[in-house]
Amino acid sequence: MNEPFPGRPSIKKFGLSKLRGGYEQFRDFSREERDHLNTRFKNIILNVGLVTLAAAVDREAWNEMIIGTLKDEFGKPEEYCFVKCVDIVLETIRSSRKPSEKIHFFFDLELRHQFQQLADLYLDQPDKYPEIDGISFAPVREVVALQGADLIASETYQFAQAWLKDRQNPKAHPQFQDFIYRPLSKGVILEKEQIAAMIAAVHELKRATS
Repeated sequence: MNEPFPGRPSIKKFGLSKLRGGYEQFRDFSREERDHLNTRFKNIILNVGLVTLAAAVDREAWNEMIIGTLKDEFGKPEEYCFVKCVDIVLETIRSSRKPSEKIHFFFDLELRHQFQQLADLYLDQPDKYPEIDGISFAPVREVVALQGADLIASETYQFAQAWLKDRQNPKAHPQFQDFIYRPLSKGVILEKEQIAAMIAAVHELKRATS
């Protein structure tokens, strides 16, 4: 970050989409330099052994099926992803690591207004979620780990789009190949069939309680 290349200014904030597109602070970098930076940043994540977890939603199917009163019951797809990511992290800790291991979540400060209420729901249940040491929101520019999360999120977004188009043979970006099949790494995509099952379950619960 401080010295991407000899004679180049430091990188204030790593963003994968801007890097690959050659925008803003990367506009004077050649394609080869940008590819090299992408590889270096990716390898840091791989070499320190971080577990990469991600969740995605087929927004087109969600908007088509979650309508009317269902919007109030299911909320927004981003909220589903928030909850799913937190749950996947907790499942990973409980199944593959020490159950008592503590974790502190950090999210983009710009998303605080959208996710603070959900964060409070987890924090208000310490007996159910003893692993959660805290949930904070911080500026991405000041937390390099969040910039690493941006890399994973951007790659997951692109891979999810490819998977929805061709589920048998989705084409991942070459830089993302190393992440897909790593131990403990996990990615989930909420697709049309699963959304339909969620809606059916809600209707069945209403019938059972009416």
